[in-house]
Amino acid sequence: MRWRDINIWVKRGGAAVTAAALAGGGYLWLERHSPEHKLSEACSGMLPVAETMAVTGDDFKLSSWGYDVSSGVVEPPGLAARCHIGSTWVDIQTASGAHSPFGDYTFQRRDDVLPVPLGSGWSGFIVAEEEDELGASVLLDCPDWNSREGSGILVTVTKSYTDAHSTSARRNLARVAAGTAQRAAERTGCHADPGTRIERVDPAPPPPDTSVAAEFPKGTCTGLTSHRAFRETAADTAPVEHCVLEDGLALHAEYGPFARSESDGEYGGQSRPAGNARHFAWASARCQGADDIAMYWATPTENADREPSKQLLNAAELNDLRRFARDSAARHGCSAPTVP
Repeated sequence: MRWRDINIWVKRGGAAVTAAALAGGGYLWLERHSPEHKLSEACSGMLPVAETMAVTGDDFKLSSWGYDVSSGVVEPPGLAARCHIGSTWVDIQTASGAHSPFGDYTFQRRDDVLPVPLGSGWSGFIVAEEEDELGASVLLDCPDWNSREGSGILVTVTKSYTDAHSTSARRNLARVAAGTAQRAAERTGCHADPGTRIERVDPAPPPPDTSVAAEFPKGTCTGLTSHRAFRETAADTAPVEHCVLEDGLALHAEYGPFARSESDGEYGGQSRPAGNARHFAWASARCQGADDIAMYWATPTENADREPSKQLLNAAELNDLRRFARDSAARHGCSAPTVP
């Protein structure tokens, strides 16, 4: 058989070969050097290839490495792992051994940015960090792992130089986070119960200067009565949930690695399970699996103008923190919260 030297080029990610080079071993060369094949081996083989390529496109400078961040956790083979594909970063860790789960997320410091739940049965959220940067996290419970074995899997995916408000960009990034968590569970023997394919992700709430005051919250602020204006997201099982009220008050729910991330102590750095201090108030609950412990915080917003006193919350606001903690804990299947 004689191969015709036809002038057809196959190009992706900067690699190009002629059709003549596909003869014999050329097919194997192309397969091993294709972006799809490289992705299938990156991050210990835990990336969903099609979904990841939908996010990265031709931006395909790839690096991948494993690392050990756990303290007192025996990590399964392949964890922890990190991949850098162009302007996209993927981190895969055990839940109880996770290091800096908040990463570069700004919603810890800025109340105009809210984590939006992924829905579709996933414990996760997506954040438009800036106009051209997105982040998504998924916390997957592994019921057959105890805390020393990691409790679960935490995946964080961030991408720069993208339209953070694009419907397709948000959906695609959410699919990478969810798909990576599911593949990580399969590769590490975690008997997880994943969610379903993500078809849509809710848009981010408008910033405070464009939001409209409302009287009847239907999401994370449901049932709260101390203030009539608020910003919220849908009430779902995300490992981080926010409700921002007027008059400079924000309520936060944090689960598992997110509840422990800023803490060397049992209760988010506090010695007691609940309290109402001058600069913040808190409650806590016990949860199962990767959710582990939940912390519920009330804090002043960035530009709050509140009169200082011995206690941050007045009686009505304190009741709202209790309601917020109780409803969120119930969605996550946690115990009744200990409240101030």
